Parts: sequence; C-alpha cells; structure tokens
Amino acid sequence: MMYRFSFFSLLLLAGGAIGTLSANEYKIVKNADGAYVANLNFLVQAEEGVTSSELASKLSVLDATIVHEYNNNDVYLVRLMSGDPDENLEALKSVSGVKDAHFDWAIFPNFYTPTEALFSSQWALSQAGGSVSNINAQEAWSMTRGSGNDGILILDSGWPNAGHGDWDDTEWTLKLPATNATGSPINFASSVYGTPYEADEDELGHATAIGGIIAGEHDGVDLCGVAPDNYVICANIFFRWDEDGCERPAGLISDALSALEWLYDSWNANPAYGLRGQLQLGEVKIVNASWSYYRPGV
Repeated sequence: MMYRFSFFSLLLLAGGAIGTLSANEYKIVKNADGAYVANLNFLVQAEEGVTSSELASKLSVLDATIVHEYNNNDVYLVRLMSGDPDENLEALKSVSGVKDAHFDWAIFPNFYTPTEALFSSQWALSQAGGSVSNINAQEAWSMTRGSGNDGILILDSGWPNAGHGDWDDTEWTLKLPATNATGSPINFASSVYGTPYEADEDELGHATAIGGIIAGEHDGVDLCGVAPDNYVICANIFFRWDEDGCERPAGLISDALSALEWLYDSWNANPAYGLRGQLQLGEVKIVNASWSYYRPGV
C-alpha cells in the first residue's frame, strides 16, 4: 500500500540559486508573526488545471521563479528575488491561478536523549512508566518487534554514526541512508540557506538519538528500540544556519517535501529501485519527523 501526505497536512503537522543573488541574501528571518521562515522561498499550490508553464508566466509579474515542482497536489517551490516575506506571501496569494501559498517555514530538531542507556531507565517503554506514560512496548514485543520487509523513514540529520552500538549488527542490511538508484547517498538539505550536514553520517547527532529510540537493536547492548526488526532509512534535511554569527541546525519544509517526494515517487514506487531491489525490501510504511517549526511563546 502506498501512503501519500497532502502538502497542507504536512504543514499542519509541523534547485539551485536563481538569478544573481549572492548567498548572504538568502536568509532565515522572522515573519510578522515571529515565526522563522526562508525569506525568499514560498510553497505555492496552483489552481486545478493550471500548468507549470502557465503558473510560471503568471508569477513572472512578481519576478518569481519556480524552483521545483512537487509531483503531488500541484505544489511548487517558488523563489522571489527580493522583498519582505509577509508582503511577498500576500502578493503570491493574489496572483491569478494560485490556489494558496505558504511560507517555507524553518524547522529545527526536537532534542531529546534518554538519561540512561539501559532499558530499565527507558520509562516510556517499561512497566515502570505507569499507565500514563507507558506505551506497553513489552506487550507489543510479545507479538512482534517489526518486520524487516516494512520500512521506516527518519527525516533528520543524516545516517546514525557508525559507532552507534545498537545499529552496527544490521548496518547496510536494515539500517540505511537514503540513496539514489545507483546506491549513492542523497542529501535533501538546502545548500541555498546554509551548509548541509553530511548525508551518510550524523554530524549533528540528532538522527543517532532518534534512530536508537525507534529501531535500536535488541542485542543486549545499551538501549532498546521500539521497532528493532523494521528496516530504517535515514535522510538528512538539516543544514548549518548562521544566526547572527552563531551556528545553529535548521531545515526547511521544502526539503522535507523533497525527501517525501523521493520516497513515494522513487523508493516506494519501484520495487527494483537501488538498494530496495538489491535487498528485496518492501515499502516504507512510517515516516518519523522529530522536529518542529518555531512558534513564538512555545
């Protein structure tokens, strides 16, 4: 079964340079509501029946360019050359043929690491968690610990580190980086708004923590994952963002959409695609997104 996220449900849950703009003109800024957004990127949904060439012609009055067309719901990544993000958004919404437009919100990792690396301290998984926090993992494990034929995609900061004790036994069998048709790692992070983290390692460390929680091996070492027998793909969507001279990890909703597009239109769509075909794996059924966009006061 193939699952698809609509563009707008993803927003609720959570190309290259154009023209002659220099890199320092692409910035992550706060909009009028205090939310962090990409200053010149916007996600635009065209009216039904409006083609990409027709939309491009209509957008040209704003000096806006289509950077990428997502193969779902007539959604496009559109980039302007200049202007205030709030004013640009309203201008885009007023263009004939545009059904809706949204900021390309910046997203940030939700940092969470268990305080102890032993199952007895993983209170959310164990009986010690009580009825409020406990997810009854032990009862679930008595029935299944997942299936190696069903996948989980983790949209995060790359592929968990090689030294991760709960990933090494099934490395390159059940624990994979996102790869193209030839098996080479893919990096979905924008290089326009920052410097991407590596796709085939985890420089930030966040994917390593999340990967261990989701699918850490039950091998008597360190912690236990919730679904250790599912195969896992880790995709990098984060880059180094220079916030007033301070380096901070960030990503963009458009990069997450690109990763989902790769999942549904390449990996899930073609059983013979790259490593999926070589390892005879089934479709990815679950997508993890342990990040959020900035909301003032939250």
